[in-house]
Amino acid sequence: MREESQRFQLANWIKYGKWEESIGELQRARSVFERALDVDHRSITIWLQYAEMEMRTKQLNHARNIFDRCITILPRVMQFWLKYTYMEELVGNVPGARQVFERWMEWEPTEQAWNTYINFELRYKEIDRARSIYQRFLHVHGTDPKNWIKYARFEERHGFYGNSRAAYERAMEYFGEDNIDEHLLVSFALFEERQKEHERARIIYKHGLDRLPAEKQKEIYKYYTQHEKKFGERRGIEDVILSKRKAQYEEQVQENGYNYDAWFDYLRLLENEGADRETVEDAYEQAIANLPPRKRPLETIHTSLNQLCSVVFL
Repeated sequence: MREESQRFQLANWIKYGKWEESIGELQRARSVFERALDVDHRSITIWLQYAEMEMRTKQLNHARNIFDRCITILPRVMQFWLKYTYMEELVGNVPGARQVFERWMEWEPTEQAWNTYINFELRYKEIDRARSIYQRFLHVHGTDPKNWIKYARFEERHGFYGNSRAAYERAMEYFGEDNIDEHLLVSFALFEERQKEHERARIIYKHGLDRLPAEKQKEIYKYYTQHEKKFGERRGIEDVILSKRKAQYEEQVQENGYNYDAWFDYLRLLENEGADRETVEDAYEQAIANLPPRKRPLETIHTSLNQLCSVVFL
């Protein structure tokens, strides 16, 4: 009840202030808004209405003063910063708008805020400034792979292909072997494909297939297959198919270590594709380590073990 009463009271203050403005009494209107802020200095609506009044009447220094006050009190409110930068840009004060953006970025705001700043610089063809902002942005929001992809595409879009490749490589290093992202790999490989670096693209796809778990390889297979159909040879397509089968078998034996049919197929595939001896031996040891459950009939256990051992010692 108290909150509703306060909102009603603030709405009346706003109406009062606008009425004073409508009859040309700007000083009295300012006094009304100041009194409203005494009631609730954290009201976003009051601050915005106050600043917009000054903007409408072209009292820019008064508007700047209001924006400076509200972003000091409520620095996390995006509307204040957006309105402030918009006003400065609208009146042609580009350095002033840039200065406001810089103050905003000190608070390490959301991704949208950084993107707004980058787009501001791009409107004025300030590529180097935009690049610098992107790099600072990644220090704050670099944990999301899509932001690295955005930066790499920015460099590619403006013809800086070496910078784009370096951005992808930095991203790969940043996430490391344990946190590889499928979409990042696909984007990197497609970039190399656009540069006609087909062997590089192939290496990236294979790297993803070797490192990512089977459930995260769907997009890799899709684009790798398309790549080989367009630019590869028959052997390349066969390699993709073998890699897919290998991943399927690995997934099956991980889900159920007692799936001996899957183990047999997996071991046979490793031998046929010419995997190195250490890899094959490790796979055999993992297979043998999966003893059947005791509740199974004794003759079934003996049969399964004998079959597996016969494969091992062939």
